[in-house]
Amino acid sequence: MHRLQLIERQRCEVRGRVDEFRKRLWAMMLRVGVRQDDRIVVVADGAEWIDQTVELLFYSATRIMDFYHTAQRVWAVAGVRFGEASTKARGWAQEKLKALKAGEIQQVLAAMKRMKLEKQEAQEVRREAVRYLQNHRAGMAYDEYKGEGLPIGSGAIEGSCKHLVTARCKQAGMRWTEKGVDAILALRCWVLNERLDELRPKPKMAIEWKQAA
Repeated sequence: MHRLQLIERQRCEVRGRVDEFRKRLWAMMLRVGVRQDDRIVVVADGAEWIDQTVELLFYSATRIMDFYHTAQRVWAVAGVRFGEASTKARGWAQEKLKALKAGEIQQVLAAMKRMKLEKQEAQEVRREAVRYLQNHRAGMAYDEYKGEGLPIGSGAIEGSCKHLVTARCKQAGMRWTEKGVDAILALRCWVLNERLDELRPKPKMAIEWKQAA
């Protein structure tokens, strides 16, 4: 099976300030040479702030709903109907996930809606799942994305986030001030983006090495 790979990774980070993050993201896109007529593909989990960011910066982008987050809703419904980790739950969920990958979202929604659920909590889990699939169905054309060779999961991005933040800032016993963690994450972005040379102090005097030799 063909496995997609990231050819080049560029990272930007901002802790807690969406407007500032959008500014840095836009500046990064310009710096790496993204042009107006380039195709942009966004793989995300459906968070409102991400959707708003795409609307503002990349209105014409191809939006793909991360399959893992979609699958979580399907597994949740299977669990409240058949029992978590049960054979029936696993079989039902796998069948519906296969259907989603085949582009059959309407069939999956119909199957969820006709389930008989007596408990109020179970019904709420289903309502949340149905609402999620209905609200984000425009980004769930997984059969089309796969046909184009596009990724349907954000695993590479999630892994990059862990490498950037968790591996450096969430080790045992670590304590950070806000100023300190902001500084180390900014520096880590420069290092991982291979731009550290741009931060190094420039020498105050020029040396003609051929003459010196």
